Amino acid sequence: MNMTLFRRSFKKRRRSLAWWAVGMLLLAIMYTALYPSIKDVYSQMDQFPEDILKAFGLEGIGDLGTASGYLQVELFSFMGPIVVIAFGAVLGVGAIASSECSGEMELLLANPISRTTVVVQRFLAMLAFIVLLSGVLWFGLVVGTPFDVWPGLNQWNLIEAVLSLIFLGWAFGSLALALSAITGSSGLSYAIVVAIALTTFILNSFSQIIPDLEGMKWVSPFYYYTGSNPLTDGLNWWHALVPLGITVTAFAISLFAFNRRDLKSPD
Repeated sequence: MNMTLFRRSFKKRRRSLAWWAVGMLLLAIMYTALYPSIKDVYSQMDQFPEDILKAFGLEGIGDLGTASGYLQVELFSFMGPIVVIAFGAVLGVGAIASSECSGEMELLLANPISRTTVVVQRFLAMLAFIVLLSGVLWFGLVVGTPFDVWPGLNQWNLIEAVLSLIFLGWAFGSLALALSAITGSSGLSYAIVVAIALTTFILNSFSQIIPDLEGMKWVSPFYYYTGSNPLTDGLNWWHALVPLGITVTAFAISLFAFNRRDLKSPD
């Protein structure tokens, strides 16, 4: 297969990817630098009410003052998912809807190239970008290992936690791709992705503390992301199948929708 579009995606987004990577690296280094001075404060969070810990997905992750507890609270429960989901949404919407609104897609398809090829190669580029950004996060955390910043942190579990973050980013990036293929609208696609992310995050949080909503956790990607506590217990590969399934399904919808829809006129 000719991977010209895949390579062009890297060339087109190399500057924005570099800025995202710098931001992610600084985020990881910041949390690495802060941990030695505030770990005692976090050890006191175990005294918080059980319902609060459940609501934020912090129950059962061990001593919150440990390296794994701190990273789960500060990075993998909030900032990590926010950055990776936002990045995936930008890539997913940009692959079709933004390109369509700018007129680039019309010029691209004027060449002897199929819509399927466009979707496949830009989808693969999106997956690769998310892996690279998450890899930068992992690198920024590993920098602290030789300096004994993370005593007791299982390095393989850290890799599995980053993998879980990658799968979450793939799922939401693919949803953004599918929505942009269906609607052809950047604004609408962003709005729906944000609404889905917020709704499913809230459902997962509330399901931990409201018995009547316990069954709702099964529809939230965030439950499968944090439910197995990969930083302490390792990745639950059965849980990982859910975001991977969302990724594959959304990709199939993207192919179907974009091949059957007329292009919108450029803005």
